[in-house]
Amino acid sequence: MVQDAQALKAKGDYKGAASKFEEAVTADGRNADAHWGLAWTLSTLGQQEKDDVKLTMAKDQFTAFIRVSKDAGKTAEAKAAIARLGGGS
Repeated sequence: MVQDAQALKAKGDYKGAASKFEEAVTADGRNADAHWGLAWTLSTLGQQEKDDVKLTMAKDQFTAFIRVSKDAGKTAEAKAAIARLGGGS
């Protein structure tokens, strides 16, 4: 599912990608790649559509990523993204 989502995102189909990433998160809530992809996809959609709900959802996914990830570099990037999006969720 994550690979399908990444392919859709690469084609610019952010809504389709978000749907696939959400499926992946639902299937495995500890899948760091799914949380990471969903967070960035929702962040992009939220900024494009000026949608505060999607931006809040993005912050929630970055937070979920931080909980399950063992990647220190991406964790720091996720924390920075949360700060840019307006702080904690």
